[in-house]
Amino acid sequence: MTFIIDFISYKRTQLGISKRKLSEGLLLNSRYGKIEDGILNGDKLLLDRILSRLDVPANFFEHFVSNEEYELELLRNQICDSIFDGDLNEAKNFLVKYTNLMSHTNIYTQYTNYIQLKLLEMKNISIHPNSYKKIILQTVPNFEIVNINTLILDGFEVFLILKYYDACRNFKDSLELLIYLSKSSLEVTTKRRCFIKLICSLSTYLIKNYENKFLLEMCDKAIEIMRCQQEFYNFDCILEIKITLLNSKNTSEYKNLEMWRKSMVDFCSTYNINPNNDNLIEIDCLKSQGYYNISEVIKYRRNIYGYSQSKLAELTNSIKDPRSISRVENNHHNLQPKQAQKVLKNLNLTGDLYSDNIKIDNMDMFELFSKLTYLTSNGRYEEAYETLQQVQGHLNLDIPVNLQYIKHKELTIGEMINPTLTPLEYAKELEKILAITIPTDTIFEQEHLHFTKKEVYIICLIFISLENAQEYDLMNMWINTLNTYFDFSNNKITNFNTYVFFIGSFISILGNTKKFDKSNILIQVIFQETNKQGQFEDWIMLAYNFSWNYWNNLTCKEKLSTNIKNQYLILMTQINSLSKLFYINNFFNGSLLELNNL
Repeated sequence: MTFIIDFISYKRTQLGISKRKLSEGLLLNSRYGKIEDGILNGDKLLLDRILSRLDVPANFFEHFVSNEEYELELLRNQICDSIFDGDLNEAKNFLVKYTNLMSHTNIYTQYTNYIQLKLLEMKNISIHPNSYKKIILQTVPNFEIVNINTLILDGFEVFLILKYYDACRNFKDSLELLIYLSKSSLEVTTKRRCFIKLICSLSTYLIKNYENKFLLEMCDKAIEIMRCQQEFYNFDCILEIKITLLNSKNTSEYKNLEMWRKSMVDFCSTYNINPNNDNLIEIDCLKSQGYYNISEVIKYRRNIYGYSQSKLAELTNSIKDPRSISRVENNHHNLQPKQAQKVLKNLNLTGDLYSDNIKIDNMDMFELFSKLTYLTSNGRYEEAYETLQQVQGHLNLDIPVNLQYIKHKELTIGEMINPTLTPLEYAKELEKILAITIPTDTIFEQEHLHFTKKEVYIICLIFISLENAQEYDLMNMWINTLNTYFDFSNNKITNFNTYVFFIGSFISILGNTKKFDKSNILIQVIFQETNKQGQFEDWIMLAYNFSWNYWNNLTCKEKLSTNIKNQYLILMTQINSLSKLFYINNFFNGSLLELNNL
């Protein structure tokens, strides 16, 4: 049984949800039971919807999918991009292809029915509220029959219900939806943004009905979750509502809120970004990432290792005919799940069709990993190192991805506690860790590549360390390798977050090597791309690099007028304020140091 199934079962039990309740409307209960028992495999769209009902964020897992499913997921992204680029004809064409390829189950027909409504909306054709209700009923059969608080809803269903209530101008039921969402963790982006939108749209109604205390509670909940999730969507609106509700303007709370609101508005103006577009909720519903075409993965990993097709088939005992590998790589044949797992394992992947990072076998192990991630992200490195020892005791280190994970964490946490290595020594150690899962001596010769997320992160750390060591030729070889990886196929689309991490690392390199203008042009591009995708987690990092480039570029040219200093002061003040708001300690401390130096 794969870990994703254990995870779903664990979350379902933890929340006290029955199998029938969780699967209702999405698929037959008997079929869901077979998925949770490990007899059947669910596709990405289905599993994403199930996880969303359990309040698990999107892209929590990486999916290795068949070529057919890969094409469907890409078409979803292409339909969405065409709609929000205003290209109606292209969106229609992609929708026809999608409809011809998809299985005609509830979740697929619900999606296409909504897209058809969206296309009519783009033509300025009036949509009757019942049109939304019919789509909702495809996966929520008890909608408006039972109280909404008894339903188990995913993000897309919440969004559809919000659209329906908006179309009906139904404030009372919208308020019930707000209360329903307030009881969830709001870690699912669509649910969180629907919650925020409801607060903004209902604020006037609530104030008129003397519900100030309730509205204040909702604002407080929204502000805290938005701070933790680095959620920019309508944050200025939420802050403004809370400011309006406060009785006194002389309190430190009022002044903080006003400072954050002004910083947020000025920040968005400075970088020409708009995180308040309601399309961002739809984009999160309609697009997908975190998946790989298993045919491409097998082909490109096999080439990295120098395996022939027959050699790989021989290593995978369950594949008797070497031609099976050829048929898989050319999209003429799909492996059975157990066969696919064995092939992936022989290519130094996890052997799990829903994870490319580490082989997790149980929830105890998962909880330890979560704790380790929390401690390292909060700079508690001594505690993190102790937790790492516990993690190591639970892992099978004969599995290369597990060994790589432990060695990488030992190195990075150890250097944070007691730095002893020069940049070049650090880069060499990272190369050894990378070589645990891929032969580093053949990477540069490959035209097409496949990397895990962990391998991408390690490569980024390698070229950053090589830049610090002034080993520019080798640094550029590693950068070009990742450029090749992301430029080929659709890796930028299917793994956008990993791509942004790489580009963020590259932006830093450009600034450090005094290519300030090129770095800032790329920063503006990534600002716009992440704004379009509704992914704001890297905005403070981008702004810090932009400000740093601006200052150092002019310092090199000895053009430090009072106006320039004042502009830099404004940029760093924005970063300092927002990094404090979003609990981003490294940029808060960095910007504070810069402000003190000024």
